[in-house]
Order: sequence, then C-alpha cells, then structure tokens
Amino acid sequence: QKSLSAFIRGDGAPCTPLAFPEVVITVPTLFIAACYMSFALIASILTFALNPLSQKPRAQCTGRVENMWLIAKIASSILVYLSRYITSVVTNSVVLVLMLVVLYNHLKIMPFHFHTINVIRGGIYCVIIWMEFGSIVFSSLQIALQITPQDVAPGSLAQNLQWATVAMIPIAYALGCFLVHKTRDV
Repeated sequence: QKSLSAFIRGDGAPCTPLAFPEVVITVPTLFIAACYMSFALIASILTFALNPLSQKPRAQCTGRVENMWLIAKIASSILVYLSRYITSVVTNSVVLVLMLVVLYNHLKIMPFHFHTINVIRGGIYCVIIWMEFGSIVFSSLQIALQITPQDVAPGSLAQNLQWATVAMIPIAYALGCFLVHKTRDV
C-alpha cells in the first residue's frame, strides 16, 4: 500500500503524515474523524430514552448499550492501525472484552422497545464474541506453531480450526438469541 507521502512526493518517499504538505490532509482528516465519533456518541445518548415498556423498576437509559457498541466499533477501528505494533492476540482480546461488556449490558438493560430487535442484536453480539474467541485461539496456534497465514495448508490443524469456527457461527447466533429471549422471560 502506498502512503500519503508516496502519493504526494513520489514512490519511495518515507511516510511522514505530520510533515508539510501531508499535514494539510492529515489534520483535517483527524478532526473530521473526531467530530464524527463525538457526534455518533452524543446522538446515541440523546436519541435513546428510558424504555417505557420496561418492567424493571430500576430501568436505565438505553443509550448506554448503543454507546458501548459504538465504542467497541471505534476501538476496533483504532486497533486495526495499532495491529502493526501489537500482536493479534492482544487486539482480539481487547475486542472480545469490549463485546462481552456490550453483551452483558444488552442483557441487563434490553435497550430496544421491540423484543425482536433485542433478540437479533443479542445474536449478532454473540457471533462477534465467538469470532473474536476463534481468532484468539487461531492466532495463538499460529504463534505456537510459528506459521504464517500463507503456511496454512488444506487439511492442517489450523485450517480445520478455521472451518470449525465458521461452522459454529449459526450456533453462536442461536445462543445469543436464546440468552436475550431467556433474559426477557425472567
């Protein structure tokens, strides 16, 4: 991939996003990204209210779950850029912990007025948690066996582990749906 500096100064130029003239593009881009993230977080707080259909006596603002979901997505985006400097096990572990917190709060608060939306979101959260867990196991296996993704051969342990992870996605989705449905009935 070519860096911004390579596009401006030509091939072989070192990546210097804070040098002139690259800084003219870098600073507004970072400003716009920060504004968008702030807007998304504030909008999710202001557009969600207490669930009027909630039967729980201590109902909380449902926007908290949306905020946690947005924070998890923003952290995932940032971790993509940090993945050059930290191992994939660390990045996947951070996302896994964030998603576990999101799922826990989703089950605790039930943020949406319609039960079907809560069930679908619970399924999606469990799929993401499952994929992150599978990524941690697969990355750990790659580190232990000292193999790269290009070295994964058909029929190998690593390949079979990938297929097993993908094959269990519907089960993870069903588990998430069941957890939400079961929590509602309590």
